[in-house]
Amino acid sequence: MKLTQLTNEVKSNQTLYTWALKVYSIKHPPPYRRPNMEFEFDAWVGISSFHYRSRRQIGEDNAGPYPYKKITGNQYETCNFADSRNGLQMNVTNLRLVMPYAKDLYQLTTALRNKYIAHRHLGSPRFNLVQAYLFSQFGMTLPAFLARRKDRPVPDGQLQPLETAFYMLGTAPYMLVRQTMVRGDATALDPQPMSGRRLYELSDASGVLISTRDRACPASIKLICEFFDVIMNGSYGGPLDSSEVQRVLDLLGNWDRYYAYSHAASRIALLVKLNQALTAHGLLALHRSRQVAGTADEPLLQAVLETALKRSYVNTSKGRDEADILESIREVLVAVLRDHGDETTLDALKSIGYLEPAAVGSPPVPADSARRIRQATQVIFCACARDLLTVRQALGQSGWRSIREHDLLERTGGSELSSLLARMDQLH
Repeated sequence: MKLTQLTNEVKSNQTLYTWALKVYSIKHPPPYRRPNMEFEFDAWVGISSFHYRSRRQIGEDNAGPYPYKKITGNQYETCNFADSRNGLQMNVTNLRLVMPYAKDLYQLTTALRNKYIAHRHLGSPRFNLVQAYLFSQFGMTLPAFLARRKDRPVPDGQLQPLETAFYMLGTAPYMLVRQTMVRGDATALDPQPMSGRRLYELSDASGVLISTRDRACPASIKLICEFFDVIMNGSYGGPLDSSEVQRVLDLLGNWDRYYAYSHAASRIALLVKLNQALTAHGLLALHRSRQVAGTADEPLLQAVLETALKRSYVNTSKGRDEADILESIREVLVAVLRDHGDETTLDALKSIGYLEPAAVGSPPVPADSARRIRQATQVIFCACARDLLTVRQALGQSGWRSIREHDLLERTGGSELSSLLARMDQLH
């Protein structure tokens, strides 16, 4: 019996699953209870298994990581929207939980946008996709900040519906940029703001409205366009008089601490993703050069390469070459990090030749490839350690353990990457 099948059978027995998860969590606690969650998990996955007031997970059907994804009683209906979702199953329970808070959600989004724009001194109330990606990550950190801070943490199972709805819908620009980027599409680099309708069309074309489990987003086309216009263009024009919004702002407390946490946490996620893409690109070039073909190192190289590509979310469904997609990922992530203000890290990467498109030349030498991967990893590790310190300070969790450069290598290409680099050192 496969592990996935066994796990699903355990999950179907609620009592057995509860006990099994308690035992498993002794050694592998859920991400939101781990000191370095912001480094160890992607922005969405880290907090997605946290529970809100109804004891459902805030990530709903897309909660993770897998052992913590619960089988939840949902009502599904066949989608009849005239777009890519047509005919797929959609979770209408999720939609019914969000819709009663739509007006408050628009006000909260607007209030946070206003504070975010003022804090960053942005010159326009409308976001382009790079700016929207950062604001979307900013929104995704809201429940994480509330749950993980030392002072007045929100207990698991007590997150309120409005904060949950903001997390669920506020991820849309993040998912849109990621989905286009990993297909080799550089649309995210367009410096101009876009209408809600245009953003919906991009989402539909890029597959954002369909989950990896082939579940459709249950929101109507009108609602998607409307929310995109609110979050991207600040189109909500009503008064910001919601007591629920004020409750959330009061709950957040010190705005500077929240901003510092969000800024640092989102930058860590970007830095890790960049290291994964740069490493995957270097390993892919080495693999295609056939420099280690037929040797004992080839299976190890292939295994680590597959891990790095998977963690980069490379998607070749549109027929694009993996190397071209990795170049696109690098280009978009560099643009986002530049908007994020991390010129120090970008300058360091530029000095070792990592900010230009890969040159076409002689086949790479394994030892040189290993050296370059280590150089980039060292630069990005220093940036991650810097931002993780800011995360701890903002959360008031100064006692958490530090990360090592080896941790970044493992996060990038799996547990075998260090061994592969050591073997590559011997191949001149």
